[in-house]
Amino acid sequence: MIAFLVRHGDAEPTGPGGEDASRALTGRGFAQAEALARFLPTACARIDRVLTSPLRRARETADPIAREVGLTPVEATFLAPGAGPEETVGAVAALGVETAVLVGHAPDLGLAITWIVSGDGRTETPLGKGGVACVEFDRPDRQPAGVLRWLLPADLVMRLARRGGWNPERPGGA
Repeated sequence: MIAFLVRHGDAEPTGPGGEDASRALTGRGFAQAEALARFLPTACARIDRVLTSPLRRARETADPIAREVGLTPVEATFLAPGAGPEETVGAVAALGVETAVLVGHAPDLGLAITWIVSGDGRTETPLGKGGVACVEFDRPDRQPAGVLRWLLPADLVMRLARRGGWNPERPGGA
């Protein structure tokens, strides 16, 4: 199974009331989400499912991705802030699909990446806002569960989306 772990795009700061769940994407965050929507279909032949944290900024990132691939995003509580890497990886392994996009938050996604590739659930692999990591699950029932195929920051995703995408399986990636 291939999973694309996407950190939500750039979001508004927490307001005076401290309501984290309702934070919306900024203009830059919406641009990052649109770039992800153009980029991800070029990096994978098919996306079977798009899952998102229930928080607004994650949903606003997932919506254009799902729309681009003809799917409806599904809210997944295991992508909400505070989920442990074991819970996240276990839920992903149980999906029963070949490819999935998961939109969530830091540090949870970074912890999940490290846990997948090493079994270490305490060290975070840095994944910036609007960034994406591609992990391949070789053994979802054991640790380490898989390998990190690639990790791209938002600025590179935006550049690749502008030039028409990227195919990491071809020499040069173009």
